[in-house]
Formats: sequence, structure tokens, C-alpha cells
Amino acid sequence: MIGVVGVVLLMTINQSSPLYWIFIVLSIIGFSNGILNIGLQTLLYSFVSTSKTGTASGLFLTSRFIGNILASSAFGIMFATGVNDTNLNWMTVILIVVSIILLSGILFISKGKSVKGNLELDETDGVM
Repeated sequence: MIGVVGVVLLMTINQSSPLYWIFIVLSIIGFSNGILNIGLQTLLYSFVSTSKTGTASGLFLTSRFIGNILASSAFGIMFATGVNDTNLNWMTVILIVVSIILLSGILFISKGKSVKGNLELDETDGVM
């Protein structure tokens, strides 16, 4: 939720914004990104057995890299005509839509799911 607020605050940034305000908005986005990464990894490991954490981690990182590639492509397309307030606002709208989709997806996946941790008995190989 903090990330969505940070992305919405991007709409307040323009070419005449003071540097401290840009720093505050980007810090909010970065803070939420750090929390989100830890939460997503914890959620991921709660869904897989201990013997499959390596595979799950690899797939998780692959999906993150694909997301980074898509984000870089979106930035390239949006700012191909130049970096200005209009292009920044369009990029912010795209980020808001993606943030809402991801937030609802995370809430859907984690609904009713308790984090069990990796100490649970793995039925496939008997490892605790």
C-alpha cells in the first residue's frame, strides 16, 4: 500500500519540484520496494517444500528480471520523445495501474495463507 501511495505522489513531481520533495517521494517508493521484496520471498518460501526452494528462488528471480526488462522497455517507449512532465505523468499512470494489479494479486494469493516457515516436515524427502 505504501508503494501505491508513493507512485501516486509521483504525480506531484514536475520540472520545478524542489529536490527534497523528489527525494521524499523516491524514498517512499524505495522503502516500499524493500519491504515488498522481503514479503514476497517469505510468501514464496511458505508455498514450497524445503527441497524445492532453489527452483522456486530461481523462478522468482527470473520473473523479477523479466519485470525489469519490461519496465526498461516501458521507460524507453515513454521517454523516447523526451523527458518532460507529460511523459512522466503517463509513466506514473502506468505505474499506478501495475501497482494496483500487483497489490490485488498479492492479496488474492496470500488470502487465508499462513506462513508456515521452512521447519515444517517435508513429505517428499522427510527433511525437517
